[in-house]
Amino acid sequence: MTRLEPSSALIFAAFFALSGCGLFDASVPPARGSETVLVQQQAVAAAPLTHTITVYPDGRFVPAILDAFEGDTVTFTGISGIAGLLPLRTTDAVVQTTEADLLAAAATGTSCMTSSLPYDTSKMLPGDVNELTGPLRRGTSGIYALGPEDSDGYYEGAVTASCDAIGADAGSAVAAVDAGETWLETTDSDAGTKLCRKYADGKPTKRSNSRFLLQSTWDNPDVTGAVVRINWADLYTQTVSGNVTTISPDYSKLDTELDNAARRGKLVLLEVLAGAGIPPWLFKVDAGQFETSATHLDAGTVVPIYTNDFGSDTDDNLPSARSCGYDKTMGSPADPNYQFALLQTLRDIAEHIRLRSDRYQALGSFKVTGLNFLTGEMRLPKRCLDPRVVNDAGVSQSRCWCNTRIWAAPLNSDIKAFDEIDGGPRAPTVKGGGYTEAAAQSFMNEVENTLYTALGRRKTMHFMLIQDGFPKVFDATHYEMESGAVWPNLGYFYPDGGARYDQQTVDALDRGQAGNFRTPDGGAPLDGGDPDAPALFSPMHAGLGLIPVDPITQLNLCPNPLANSIVNGKLEAAVAAPGVMPTNRAAYAINSGGCPNRWAVSEGYQGQLIGFQTKNTGDVATADDLSASLWNGTLNSNMVFLEAYEVVLWKARARGGAPLSTVASGYADTTDRQKNLGQWAAELHRRRRSIAGFPENALNRHLKDPFPDAYSIRLGKPLALNQVESHFFINPAARCGAGTLASGRINVTGR
Repeated sequence: MTRLEPSSALIFAAFFALSGCGLFDASVPPARGSETVLVQQQAVAAAPLTHTITVYPDGRFVPAILDAFEGDTVTFTGISGIAGLLPLRTTDAVVQTTEADLLAAAATGTSCMTSSLPYDTSKMLPGDVNELTGPLRRGTSGIYALGPEDSDGYYEGAVTASCDAIGADAGSAVAAVDAGETWLETTDSDAGTKLCRKYADGKPTKRSNSRFLLQSTWDNPDVTGAVVRINWADLYTQTVSGNVTTISPDYSKLDTELDNAARRGKLVLLEVLAGAGIPPWLFKVDAGQFETSATHLDAGTVVPIYTNDFGSDTDDNLPSARSCGYDKTMGSPADPNYQFALLQTLRDIAEHIRLRSDRYQALGSFKVTGLNFLTGEMRLPKRCLDPRVVNDAGVSQSRCWCNTRIWAAPLNSDIKAFDEIDGGPRAPTVKGGGYTEAAAQSFMNEVENTLYTALGRRKTMHFMLIQDGFPKVFDATHYEMESGAVWPNLGYFYPDGGARYDQQTVDALDRGQAGNFRTPDGGAPLDGGDPDAPALFSPMHAGLGLIPVDPITQLNLCPNPLANSIVNGKLEAAVAAPGVMPTNRAAYAINSGGCPNRWAVSEGYQGQLIGFQTKNTGDVATADDLSASLWNGTLNSNMVFLEAYEVVLWKARARGGAPLSTVASGYADTTDRQKNLGQWAAELHRRRRSIAGFPENALNRHLKDPFPDAYSIRLGKPLALNQVESHFFINPAARCGAGTLASGRINVTGR
């Protein structure tokens, strides 16, 4: 069946048309007799049946009460409209709750209720335990807003209001005059509102702006969800009493954003950042006495690896402008205490999310983490800025650190941060990291296995790759130095004689694609495991920019673009099935050429689901830029999702239903290339649906469409003969949006 992309308005029009014909009355609940389907047969003799429950835009299920037997199948569908059966909307969901919750909500007239029933992951397949919550969102497509990492987000208010007033209304307690802070306004002629954010020294002030995404972002019908970024350290609060600091879990930001998503039928791509976000109390430092039992972690156990490096931007992070970079304290993948702390944290977060079915259903992915530097990208400080080298500013790098030397030294050993030069400053003594490629690969596999198992073996993990992101360290005596091989360093090499700078990332991608994470040690599972598991590993890259074009012809300059055609009057590229496009990375342009990251592109053509995050707002700042980035990703890769900065999506939303761009800079100077945000989101969903339809993916349950036309569940939990088990459920976004108290119930009888 060709899937329609109906708007909410069309669905409601069909719904009310039926109501006007006297078939349904939206204002009056159906009489109990019409709610219940009575199965007139003996449980022992009955053959399995398929039942249909219609999902209405106002949150109702018809029938609202269904009697079924063990082994039956229940299918949730959209309503019947003038053009036939309408598909479920991307925001429709079935979320299991309790009768007590429903009664409590009814007593208070609460439509945007919360569900307290945990999501059951005890069985490989949901139906094996009569777990109704779904459809399972995995490998999701669409457009996602990138939320604030620290308290560095925006406040939104009327154009006529001052930022002081807007901030005060939002609960901002920090005055603009404090710490030299000033407000910076972001306006758009079409927006009707403005954004306010505090700045100091030219940068957003952290921990005094908003911690959360804008409510208008969550309300944007063209946005599928949001990337919720949380520093690991921000998952805890500290209370000081005397000389004891008590550390307690704090999931308030996570819960708030998951609830924002669930109540709108949106999704969260969760990103917990280690690296600069590691809780400082984990390190072996003299920081007083800590009580951490509530966190399941021990303070002062992790070896602090002191590093000094800069990021990949060509701005003020370069040594010529800012000395040697950032001082950051890292954890080593070779440190068992660091590994334990991270894995336990991930298990605790997953368990917390599973406590609420609505939050679990709203989780679209959890990003692989633990080896981070400044962002959620999988990378570490890695440069060795040799003191004998003079930098771009003509200044000796004598105070710069050799990060590879630090990583290569045995774990917790004393090591000089750089070679001392006669008469120069004394090099500080720091702790060695014990880094090896084998330890890093094992660490990443353990993280992926923890996410895989803790989330029930049915949620996607995104791997945010940096092709040259890891320290070039093979072992304690083989590592890279800027000025070349120096004794005892024998040079960074591989046993086969190769020296590919991307080898560690390629190995990580290959292991993920093979599904090594099915076991903690990366070996073959004794029981075969889940053969579909590799589809849950989804590579992505955080650097998609504007499509590079020929200045004369305005044609796409990237090599090997996808085949394209006119669909609904608009140019659209078709995703490629595995084996159609070259998978050799050399077939695609280098990053500096502006084309999508070749490592991510290659993974997509090998069958993995891929996506991108746009470059920062210095490079992708306007709706025209967003248009050009979307064209870059869709014409030149199998991209099915895009993460874009919230402020850019705010500007795009201000255009209403108008195209994002109508000019050449947006790759949209012809009408067939002019698309609004909703059309782009629908296209990304179609691309994902096409991948689900490839013959190669027919039996892969993790590659099924996460936004299906209909949702089915087999009631497979074994029950005693004639034992009856009742299950209650709601459609959170529909119920909340319509302000109704609708719910459903299935009574299952054992055969």
